[in-house]
Amino acid sequence: MTRRLAVVVGLALTFAACGKSEPSASRNVAADEPSDKPQPDKPAPPPDKPSGSAASADDQPDVAAWFASYRASHATASPSNAVETGKTMWSMLSHDAQKLILDQAKQAVLAASSPVMPDSQDIAYKIVGETAAARAALMKDAQLAEVSPQGVVTTNGHKVWRTKVVIASGVTKLHLELVSDKGRWKLEPTPDLTVREDELFKAPSTGADAPHGLPTIDALAAAWKKTVDSGNGWDALNIMSPSMRKQLLDMVARMGGSGMADVARIMEKTLVDRRNRGLSVKAVSIDNRTDAGGSIKTTYSNDESDTFTAVRLDGLWWLEVKI
Repeated sequence: MTRRLAVVVGLALTFAACGKSEPSASRNVAADEPSDKPQPDKPAPPPDKPSGSAASADDQPDVAAWFASYRASHATASPSNAVETGKTMWSMLSHDAQKLILDQAKQAVLAASSPVMPDSQDIAYKIVGETAAARAALMKDAQLAEVSPQGVVTTNGHKVWRTKVVIASGVTKLHLELVSDKGRWKLEPTPDLTVREDELFKAPSTGADAPHGLPTIDALAAAWKKTVDSGNGWDALNIMSPSMRKQLLDMVARMGGSGMADVARIMEKTLVDRRNRGLSVKAVSIDNRTDAGGSIKTTYSNDESDTFTAVRLDGLWWLEVKI
């Protein structure tokens, strides 16, 4: 597995770890009408098919107009609306770019082998939206620094325009490639098409891998509340049970992760994303309390809730989450 795939699964896990970090967008892919009814799992819609002809190749799209639209698409992007942003920007990608990202999302779902992983199309949208969110500040002052037309080429029997562009903001440069489709420029697969690992997952500023259980289930619930409200990725991991930590580590390793530090970075992003949405813990309650375990229900400021498992091992209490 590649580090790129580790980024994909990291984004997928931000749906699952500590509850969903944002609403799903895939259930209404085929139509914009909202629905309150539960939706069965459906196959993800296929990537857009390329189109073109000898005649359409005569009408080269305007690169400046494309850049203005592309930059504007980043204006309101944030981790809290990543899926919706990705859904909006999906049509800006070529058939090959859509297929690449969707295939990566499907690989993440299969490799993770977790019942709470989201739909692969939602993960694909999230990859695109998180890329826009990570680059929102950069794109605000970005300029179209270079345009290198590649002329008309034949792709899948169709004649299309191709061009390479460089977007610059300060010392940062994005190298992108465009292909014409129905009179519009669309983004092709390139290394800069989607966000890099170091742009997205930040290491916790403090802490280390130092697991420690709590003396009572009440102390564990209080520690979890503090972690969600003001803690970091290490704080979250260090109160999770040994089996839970191993499960997270194994899952991330299958996707190319390099150790517990990568798991901490995923947890860090999950916690930060929640706070950026303005979420805090409104209440914590303990249910099904026994000498060996119980359930910790966490209710957030938006009245949504998650329920976690508390387990007692060798006299200490630990947290477990469903993944």
